[in-house]
Amino acid sequence: MRDLTQIHETSKTNMKKTVLTLTALVAAASIYAQGTVNFNNATGTGAPAGTQYVSNSVDNVRVPAGAAYLVQLYYGAAGAAETQLVPLASTPVSFSAPGLFVGGVRTLLESVIGTCNPAAGSAGQVAVLQVRAWSASLGTDFATAEAAARGGAAGVLGQSAAFTLTTGNPCLMPQLPPPALTGFRGFFLNPVPEPSTIGLGIVGLAALAMLRRRK
Repeated sequence: MRDLTQIHETSKTNMKKTVLTLTALVAAASIYAQGTVNFNNATGTGAPAGTQYVSNSVDNVRVPAGAAYLVQLYYGAAGAAETQLVPLASTPVSFSAPGLFVGGVRTLLESVIGTCNPAAGSAGQVAVLQVRAWSASLGTDFATAEAAARGGAAGVLGQSAAFTLTTGNPCLMPQLPPPALTGFRGFFLNPVPEPSTIGLGIVGLAALAMLRRRK
């Protein structure tokens, strides 16, 4: 009887440990789960039909490969405005080929886009995405680059139209694979007009309006 009692108690203890472990795993999944996307506008080694390139409006050609330009993914929860989007925690990438960037799989924090659903068959979180690029000489992040450009520093920058994407769902087993940037559209990098240029433009428009009134 003692042996049976010990076996029973041991089984109960093991069961409790198993339940506690599973509970901890579920809690960890709910805390650290994140959506995933494939930060990439190139497929394979070449440029497929329909590829959305990033180009430079100054010379109307694709942004060259190399460290002279940086590109980063910004994101937010469904319905977020552009001003609410935040950059990936990872370092911006350079263009790997003219107009093409290959950033690989990136994770979007659940603190930004919400917690994923572990129910079987559920999709990932819906996120608002935007790709931003700029001359590396302007700074290491887009906000710094934009401020430098508006202050008169030489360089170009730009951003895609914001688009919505359903991310991969890491709460499922097996996980849903990270989707491509479906909805991304190519865009141009442009020089930011200096304040003095803007001022001259306003003066010119005012003068033109005065001339029209006199006529």
